[in-house]
Amino acid sequence: MKLLLIKAGKALSTIKREGVFQGGRRVATAFFALFRFVGKGDVLFITGGVGDSARYRCDHVAEELELQGFKCAVTVQDNPLLPNYAGKFKVFVFHRVLFTPAVQKLIENIKKQGKEIIFETDDLVYDPQYLKHMDYFHKMNSLEKKLYENGVGGEILSDPYVKVCTTTTSFLADKLKEKGKKVFIVPNKLSKKDTIIADKIIRYQLSVIKKNTLSNLNNQSSIIDNEKIRIGYFSGTISHNKDFATVTDALMEIMKKHQNVELLLVGV
Repeated sequence: MKLLLIKAGKALSTIKREGVFQGGRRVATAFFALFRFVGKGDVLFITGGVGDSARYRCDHVAEELELQGFKCAVTVQDNPLLPNYAGKFKVFVFHRVLFTPAVQKLIENIKKQGKEIIFETDDLVYDPQYLKHMDYFHKMNSLEKKLYENGVGGEILSDPYVKVCTTTTSFLADKLKEKGKKVFIVPNKLSKKDTIIADKIIRYQLSVIKKNTLSNLNNQSSIIDNEKIRIGYFSGTISHNKDFATVTDALMEIMKKHQNVELLLVGV
């Protein structure tokens, strides 16, 4: 019941922050993810949500493994059938998962069958000493904070049964090695859908270049002088809300000195 109230509170907060349309769509996506087909296979990815982190660290990695011949599935930690999946896969990857009763039960079932558990993270949120400094943690209500008091998946990482971790960077890998784990760096990758979109953009840009007049193409100095330089900032999840403040002064100085610089802000 407590977990249900927390989820309801988070849903209302999302709608309040992002509006009825965008926030409602995000809540609906999270709801329908509870019933995403799982089936059977080699590797099951269990993730805490349906945002970009889950997409890059679970969906895209699962897609790559599928290309290499492994049968994979991705589900969320709140899937009502979660404890039943222990017998359907050989390897279980836990990505930014809270230690809920369902997760605990699944892990117990995995251990009974002697199967592999991999702890996956792309952030330091598993460690309470870092989590408490993150802005979004302080905006949680008391019930939410109770769930996060051991970090996101801190209980899984501290379990001696769990021997292997995956992460995104050498910095995080070193932090995980301090826990006595064997760590593999798995870089973020684009999905097949992403590359199709990128190819379309490149083809469009090439078509625009071909339409330029010969005189403009020959006048290289003019092109270079008038070319816009774009600086992109991709905000990521709400845990990075305050990050932009660390670069604001530098960006303002650059844009004052260089009139051909544009700032592109992307995120939610």
